[in-house]
Amino acid sequence: MQPRAPAPDTTVGQNLRTALLLAGLAALMALTTWLVAGALAVLLLTLILAVTAILAPRLAPLSVMRLIGAVPLNAWQAPALYDAVAALAERAALAARPRLFFSRDATINALSIGDGGTTAIAFSDGALRYLTPRELAAVAAHEIAHLAAGDLTLMRLADQLARMTRVAALVGLWFALAAALAGQAVPPLAALMLYAAAPWLAALLQLALSRSREFAADLGAVRLTGDAAALAAALTKTERLQNWTLRRVLGAATGVLPPPMLRSHPTTAERVARLRDLDRRT
Repeated sequence: MQPRAPAPDTTVGQNLRTALLLAGLAALMALTTWLVAGALAVLLLTLILAVTAILAPRLAPLSVMRLIGAVPLNAWQAPALYDAVAALAERAALAARPRLFFSRDATINALSIGDGGTTAIAFSDGALRYLTPRELAAVAAHEIAHLAAGDLTLMRLADQLARMTRVAALVGLWFALAAALAGQAVPPLAALMLYAAAPWLAALLQLALSRSREFAADLGAVRLTGDAAALAAALTKTERLQNWTLRRVLGAATGVLPPPMLRSHPTTAERVARLRDLDRRT
């Protein structure tokens, strides 16, 4: 498992996209709040956001794992996976190796949680059962890339910005309604349209940010393992098992998927295509 760095412009591009999406969320929150309550309210919300980011309690990985029914995965149960995670964590410069957990999910799945020096990764029964050692290492690298990039913190910040935007928009609409009922002047039509659209725009920006971080984690995984083909194979196998499960439960494939902009993850086909292109170029 020899790491190979992906083309620099792809990593820089994903980081730039992340920055732009976060900036878009912040700008939407600031504009909506400014129209409702003025610049002082924007400053106050910014201070609240900063204090929350600093003082908010971090999610305890062990508590989250208990919540989803995951149990510790011991080294003797999966020695090859333990060795792979230890090597990948060191390569990614994590403060400590993530604790490993096992969930009884029959699908192929992995979940990473935590920030700073306390992190954990849960692997499903399906992942351990159906993925090859190479594919499992690639999936572990994807989760470690999320941890190394601080994606949990990024998504928490995005969620706070979106929540503030929704509150400001709702207050703006209530103020406008109260003014109309009282026979007073209502805000301009452009402001009312923004109040109505802001929560939806914030949700779309959040989803776009989530998709961007998934692409970035794919790139990070390839940077750690040098094995784009293994991650592509794992993604393909995951989708096939999910489709098989749906057919078994529903009797037939529904064939109905949400449009790309309403998905929190990119489509498997798009991720696999990018990984194969990356494999060719590296």
